[in-house]
Amino acid sequence: MNSLKFRHYACLLFLLAILTGCAKISMVQLVLMPENGIKPDSETFAALKNQLEKRLSDEGFQDAKVSMDETGNKVLVSAGVNIENEELMKKYRGLFSSTRLEFWDTYSQSDPEVTGFLADLPAITGFIPETSGGAFSNLGYCEEADRLSAISDSLDHLAPKPAHLKLMWSAFKEIRNMVGPQPFVLYMIDTRGLDEAPLSGANLTKAEAQPDQYTGKVSVVLGFDGPGAKTWADMTRKAAMENHRQIAMVINGRVFSAPMVMTEIKGGVSSISGDFTQEEAMELAKNIRWGELIVPLSIVDESVLDQ
Repeated sequence: MNSLKFRHYACLLFLLAILTGCAKISMVQLVLMPENGIKPDSETFAALKNQLEKRLSDEGFQDAKVSMDETGNKVLVSAGVNIENEELMKKYRGLFSSTRLEFWDTYSQSDPEVTGFLADLPAITGFIPETSGGAFSNLGYCEEADRLSAISDSLDHLAPKPAHLKLMWSAFKEIRNMVGPQPFVLYMIDTRGLDEAPLSGANLTKAEAQPDQYTGKVSVVLGFDGPGAKTWADMTRKAAMENHRQIAMVINGRVFSAPMVMTEIKGGVSSISGDFTQEEAMELAKNIRWGELIVPLSIVDESVLDQ
């Protein structure tokens, strides 16, 4: 009888091991290099280490360690990861990206500063100009993702641009027609002579994924601190007064949203809308909250320290 109980207990343990997948956690080390090639000093590295440790902790990675190599030129990160889980490995590698959020004013096609530029646009393979004039800030379209950089380079070098004009592509293809392929959109950013955006992620106090009360689609709702709220109110008031000009919400150099501004927005709130799933919106909100790394990093090596 005792033997029967033992066999029954052993069988249960075997089934439990199968159900849990016998996940093997290995220590995975990533070697990262500063993208600017500059060796961080001790104070900068301490701040960077705090950023990375918080991200690792937030995502639940076990036994995580962050250090510099002997030369002080490379950042070493190790953590316990199930290497057979590709989604988890992808999440691990993604912890070291930077998310730069910016809000920029735009030119409209009817602005006198850009009318000459629009009239002299060269013919470029894959680029469909949109120069009919009006309040919109789009310059044109392209359906092929691998042509975007070449088109931007051609416009930068072949057409004389207004001094404050900067061109930025949409992050996604946007719905412009009810049928047929949908294009990426090229927007005309008005830097107003600034090197940095007037409003950025540095002013952020929150970023949350929430369903839109009117459309039901998921958007990322943002909140700003006091100075950011004032800047946002100033930007939206001016845009509304200038024929409902668009404001570009930009992440890592790509336009995620460019709504026409109907009225001044007070209270320090905004949102980024798009065709997001709940998971995509939550991931975007998390990356926006994390923001930029003090030192931008690139992964140059990956290895498993134990088997």
